[in-house]
Amino acid sequence: MPLAAPGGAHQGQIQGEGHSLRIGAAPNRRHCVDDSIGPQKRKTRTTLSGSVQDARRRIRLAAGALGVFLASLAILHVLNWATWPRHISGFVRLPGAWLLGMGLLALAFGLIVLGLTLPSFAARNRDAQLACRLLVVGGFTTLVLILFPTDVTPQPTTWVGGLHNIATAATVLSTGSALFLLVDAGRRDPSWGRWTGTSFVWPGIVMVLGYAWGLGDMTDFWPLAAVFQRALAAAIAGWFIALALRIGSDGAAQATGTAVASAQRP
Repeated sequence: MPLAAPGGAHQGQIQGEGHSLRIGAAPNRRHCVDDSIGPQKRKTRTTLSGSVQDARRRIRLAAGALGVFLASLAILHVLNWATWPRHISGFVRLPGAWLLGMGLLALAFGLIVLGLTLPSFAARNRDAQLACRLLVVGGFTTLVLILFPTDVTPQPTTWVGGLHNIATAATVLSTGSALFLLVDAGRRDPSWGRWTGTSFVWPGIVMVLGYAWGLGDMTDFWPLAAVFQRALAAAIAGWFIALALRIGSDGAAQATGTAVASAQRP
């Protein structure tokens, strides 16, 4: 049985009963498949990429919601330029009150979305995880502000007004504490710190404004305390907007928590 063919020493052909086998023939590269990445790995990588994109999209959506809150406050102050209320919640009885409801609803939505999405980027950071839970708490206490409006009097005289004040304090404490914890997380984890920064200056400003508002509101200097309250709201919301925009626009941001877990699930 001949083993060599005229085509050359390296291309032989074995001929048998109804079939032939070519030895040394060059493979058809059009049909080559890289088996180093299995189908499941390729599927996981594709799903993970989509999950990261979805997480960044939700982060940007939260930033927009917080921006709606600040914009509604600004418009309310312009509409009622001559009659600013003692507290922000006092706008509920002034022209454009619907803007306050819309702004608080946007704030609640933004805080809850942030609290539920940020863990995807900080799965191994306990401080960040706790901060995210506090953001969700702050979102739900903000909803309480909408459902239970403030009293007409400067200090609460009904249980509804008292609940409103408690929810206000809870919202400020939860969001302010979340801000502090996220910065502390950034100091411990450089990959997280590129978004949050590592300086406690901003958390310190928030704390000073909170004390100045809370203590000043119970004195004759309440007009100044009212300014501190507006500055406090802007400082907290503005910081979270900046954080969300940094993460949402960071092409190198990698989801390491919920997104990875869902992507690796068969």
